[in-house]
Amino acid sequence: MFNSKSFTRIITFLFTILIATSAHSQTNWRPFGNGFSEISVDEQFTWALTSAGEIKRIPIEGAMSRDLSKSPWTTIPGTLKDISASGSGWVWGVNNAGHLYKCAKPCSGKWSKVNNWPGGSDIPVKVFGDSTHIWAIAKSDKIYKSAVNGAGNWEGLPGSLIDISTLRADAIWGVHSGGGVWTCDKPCNPISGNTWQLVKDLPRMQAKRVYATNDRIWVVDDKDNAWRKDGDGEWLKRADNVKDIASVRNIAWQASGDGRAKQASLNTVIRSVDTPYELTCSDSRIKANGSCTREVFFHSEGGLTLQAARVKANSLEGSLATPYHVQQAWKNLKLDKWAYGQLNDGSFAVPVQKDYSNFKRGVNFNATGGNQGFFYVKGCQDDRQPFVKGRYCDYGFDKNLASPLSERDLNAVMVWIGERTSESTVDYCYKNSTPRPGYPWQNGDQPFDWNPSKLRCEAEHGTGACERQALVTYPVCEGDMTGAGPICWQNCPNNRIVEQTGQNIKVDCVSACALNNDVCYLALSDKILAPINMITSIITLGLDNAAKKAALESAEAALGGAAGTIDVALDGAKWAKLSKALETAEELFGQVTDAQDRIQYLLDNVENLGAEIERWNGEYEDNFRELTSWQVDNMINRQFNEQDRSYIKQKYAQYQLTTMLTQDAWRIAGTVTTAVGFEPTGIVSVIEAFAHPVCVPGPVPFPNVRVLPENERAARDPLIFK
Repeated sequence: MFNSKSFTRIITFLFTILIATSAHSQTNWRPFGNGFSEISVDEQFTWALTSAGEIKRIPIEGAMSRDLSKSPWTTIPGTLKDISASGSGWVWGVNNAGHLYKCAKPCSGKWSKVNNWPGGSDIPVKVFGDSTHIWAIAKSDKIYKSAVNGAGNWEGLPGSLIDISTLRADAIWGVHSGGGVWTCDKPCNPISGNTWQLVKDLPRMQAKRVYATNDRIWVVDDKDNAWRKDGDGEWLKRADNVKDIASVRNIAWQASGDGRAKQASLNTVIRSVDTPYELTCSDSRIKANGSCTREVFFHSEGGLTLQAARVKANSLEGSLATPYHVQQAWKNLKLDKWAYGQLNDGSFAVPVQKDYSNFKRGVNFNATGGNQGFFYVKGCQDDRQPFVKGRYCDYGFDKNLASPLSERDLNAVMVWIGERTSESTVDYCYKNSTPRPGYPWQNGDQPFDWNPSKLRCEAEHGTGACERQALVTYPVCEGDMTGAGPICWQNCPNNRIVEQTGQNIKVDCVSACALNNDVCYLALSDKILAPINMITSIITLGLDNAAKKAALESAEAALGGAAGTIDVALDGAKWAKLSKALETAEELFGQVTDAQDRIQYLLDNVENLGAEIERWNGEYEDNFRELTSWQVDNMINRQFNEQDRSYIKQKYAQYQLTTMLTQDAWRIAGTVTTAVGFEPTGIVSVIEAFAHPVCVPGPVPFPNVRVLPENERAARDPLIFK
């Protein structure tokens, strides 16, 4: 026999399956014509091409009524291989010979040939129009655009695509020949700092088509499955056997594999901002290992002072490389130089790709024993600063960023990131709980007759709203909670919620949920502390599983002794200079009392403090997805433009550093907090999130914040760098 608990679990399981099934099948497609291979829409008509290239169209209103007798498909003169009706005022097409044509809307078939294609024999094969431009993809996958009315010349764009969609207000979406889906923030111009970025939250697939509007995105994979994402929701499969897809207002259209045109009503319209996409590097950077990296050069000339090295680097039309430049070039470009090379801060590095008798494979920062030359980059360290011979790049250039948010909004975002990061990196969470009254057997009740206690309970809570556990009757717990004696405990997140939130939870521990039974024991015995939770991602970044396990065990042992969070997190040569700089700053803390003056005083008087915080920020920003979660990274990318999201990610890197300083009771934590716009209560909230993570019942919305226009932003942050 099933007990009540087993029955409840079975019902919950079946209900979960039902919900999951309906979520994937709620788009009901209806056949609406035959013989089609391509589809396009505008506000007035749905356009389609047959396999023979014939051009057909039907009024949108007729499509919405689903009555072909009232609004049949009509034939428009001409034949095309691809068609786009989404452009403002014009329908565009390309035929089998690679000739472009345009027709003024509503377009009765008076096509005009466009003769100024710049690609020569690299003919266009696909077109897509929006409110201002017509976009074309050439046979070689090169991308071009021109004015939507065809006036003026065509302009080539960076990147290569096999499909493109430009209807969204904020970003261009495209599919690369490798099957990846990419976006580029408009206007998608490297001069404006806009580059292509890969969409990383898609299900595993090889994409071939994309159609993106302000409300939703459609992607068709190489197995002809159509996937849809509404706003910030998840990707869901909405159809199969799809060859092409488009949508307008609340109707989606597809050309299916059997040649039919099909349409469906879309019931959910959610406004969203978008995620950016592909990777195009400026001239001073090299594309490698999924990032754009500055090339680092070595100049062999021993014994130079730092000033002499700076002068020489300038004569070579460059500037001394920073530790960050050398670290990235070693990692991504395989920089390999077995020599003592000076850096911009006067220290030395020996970046080698194999072990030597005196140096192991690595960057070997703070190497001592020689001075054989210096490392430098072409142009200025910050490649946005114009290079001028005879003037050093370090001077006269504002390299800091201002916060895009008010102090209150900034702290709300920092706490949101901290709490979401805790959910995905800490292997347990504590359940919410509420007490519930008990109705026991009383004097006057018949022995072993529990009905009177049930009636007393139902008199206050309603018929059928009570249950008996052991010798006491209780009101049934409300919502997603289960009763255990006098307490209602939140249920552990189910698989769907775990996937949405990133929580690493599999086992129910009564008052907590955890990855496994061992973690259950540690969580319930309070043997897991905030320090180890805060630094787990930092100290294990880039390590394999065995090395991660060893690093965590070593960190737990150190934290169990006298070591502080900062000591453990910054242990080792990589962060030795930052650790020393922080210690010096702590010693000089009392020299200046005003917080704003103090931070500048520390930057001016503590060796390497600014450079090391910049390196910490850069490392954290580059690995933000791994150090937080893909859900957090996607949300920040959607909410902010490139420069502002850089500020937010660097700020959280600083926030993490400050939480560790606060955890260890360093005095300078208060200085950093006050100087750069943190609220101490926000820091405490983040520490609490790692010390006592709470199970969440579903995705937590991003805070309602207002991005400030440039003229409303505060002074530039001295610890956030372009």
